[in-house]
Amino acid sequence: NVAVLISQDTTFIIDLNNESHPNILDRQFNEKERYEVIVSDLTYVRVGNNWNYICILLDLHNREVVGYSCGKNKNAKLVYDAFAKVKTNLKNICIFHTDRGSEFKNYLLDDLLKEFQIKRSLSDKGCPYDNAVAEAQFKIIKTEFVRSRRFENLEHLKAELIAYVYWFNNKRIHGSLGYKSPVEFRQSLSENLSRKVLPIQMIGLAGSEDIPANGKWWCAENRLGKVIHLFEDYSFFENVFLHFLFLPIII
Repeated sequence: NVAVLISQDTTFIIDLNNESHPNILDRQFNEKERYEVIVSDLTYVRVGNNWNYICILLDLHNREVVGYSCGKNKNAKLVYDAFAKVKTNLKNICIFHTDRGSEFKNYLLDDLLKEFQIKRSLSDKGCPYDNAVAEAQFKIIKTEFVRSRRFENLEHLKAELIAYVYWFNNKRIHGSLGYKSPVEFRQSLSENLSRKVLPIQMIGLAGSEDIPANGKWWCAENRLGKVIHLFEDYSFFENVFLHFLFLPIII
């Protein structure tokens, strides 16, 4: 992949395959935190009698499409527009991984990654397996979205892409997610975390037998039942202190 940048006086040829960014991801696709690693790729779509393009940003945490865009040109602006769709502070993204395509090398995109302190990770030269999740995602998109529809114009493509991304995130089940949709999988992780919070009835000072070996008070929220929540981490003496700290709030 070679990009040619032309100024008034000089033509610069950049060999993108020789970019110095390492492969930070190193094919470690699983067990990622939310927004820890975003992978991306582009594919072409027939719109009327012309080729248009789709860009997808995929969160490895739960295979959720967190950003997307479509347009007439396969370039960095398409990737930039996909980032604009992400519904979080971009500083929450740790790593952005792609192949070495020329559409991912542009000052517009470089400035965005620098501004939000997102680390750049590139696949090794000529190795599609380094971006296997994104590659697999686009095989799904081509099968489910591209081949089954006819797009009259770009606006039609945009509307259909919005609907497809919603369906993909909220309805489509994935074997790698325990046959849950990306959103359902993410919500189930939050529910599992919340189940670690143990309620105890507050009657006077809770005895040491009521407190697990690793205990940590959480916020009192049920005034009627006078319940405080026990979370893991604090010692018994810290629990006693926090018990009296939250007592006026509950009563």
